[in-house]
Amino acid sequence: MTAEELLWESLREWFDDDDGSEYAGPDVGFDRLSGPNILRVWEYLSARSSSISEPISVHDRNNEGLPDSQPTFAEAVALIARGELGSVMGSLDGVESSGVLLPELRLELWQDAVSMYWWVGTGDWDAEAVAALAELLGELRELLPEAQLAFEGPDVGEFWGPVTSYVATMRGVR
Repeated sequence: MTAEELLWESLREWFDDDDGSEYAGPDVGFDRLSGPNILRVWEYLSARSSSISEPISVHDRNNEGLPDSQPTFAEAVALIARGELGSVMGSLDGVESSGVLLPELRLELWQDAVSMYWWVGTGDWDAEAVAALAELLGELRELLPEAQLAFEGPDVGEFWGPVTSYVATMRGVR
């Protein structure tokens, strides 16, 4: 088996549902971030995206100080980085990684964390797309070396272990 096939076998359950159900996948991301790192992740991901879906969902702990009109995704991220907004969530479509355009990624940013998830069971995810997502996550990890890895599942290593192993293997091949 290739490294890509091994990764797919390890993570398939997080992307594909054999019974045809479609639902939100697990949150995967990075915790313990600073405002500048939030901006760095946003700039990295949005620059690679073919489409940033609006509207977005903006949340503020105090519901105070929000602009009179709904901010754009980029404006909301800037407010979060300055500590003026609680969180923002929206979609990035066609994020390019390793020459592959990824299916829709839902992205949520807080003042100290970034997470993303995808739709399971859509048929959009395959071994090539999951490998490209792993490469993207590896690049983000290099961009944020001080960040703590996050995963919604019971064990962070359950998802990040195969991703880390795949990325290390592929970096060794190049």
